Amino acid sequence: MRKLLSWIVLGMVCCMAVALSQSCSQEADCTDATRPMMNVGFYTILKDTMPDGYVRDSVVGIAWDTLTVTAFETDSVIINKKTAAQAVSLPLRYAEESTVIVLHYSEDYKDTVTIYHHNTPYFLNMDCGYQMKQELQGISFTMHFLDSIAITDPKIGIYGTENLSLYY
Repeated sequence: MRKLLSWIVLGMVCCMAVALSQSCSQEADCTDATRPMMNVGFYTILKDTMPDGYVRDSVVGIAWDTLTVTAFETDSVIINKKTAAQAVSLPLRYAEESTVIVLHYSEDYKDTVTIYHHNTPYFLNMDCGYQMKQELQGISFTMHFLDSIAITDPKIGIYGTENLSLYY
């Protein structure tokens, strides 16, 4: 009888241990909690004269030998001397509705880009907390090297879609 009672108690303890371990093993899914990044592609427009005299424009991706990206009026370096840069991912500020970045092509040559965006906080869940939805509203920039900028997708996300196209 004592042996049977000890086996029953042991079985109950094992069942409770398994149930407790299973209930605590589920982790929060915070995959949507990664920081959204603005994706920027670099392009140039090539003019090609056809045999009949028409001029055709072709958009071609370009790569900078080295590109450094900094936050304006700070010592924050976002990208440091990236080689063969055809595209970059850049963060936008959460606390402000504009972000100013400086594109350094070399020691002496640079362009400044001001990005106006709308920030909307939203609650993800108790474990992951809040996240920020960001949407591009407009762009202003210097034209030392830049020719134009096009907003290709205004919604900043975590999926890697290109948001800005910079043309030189």
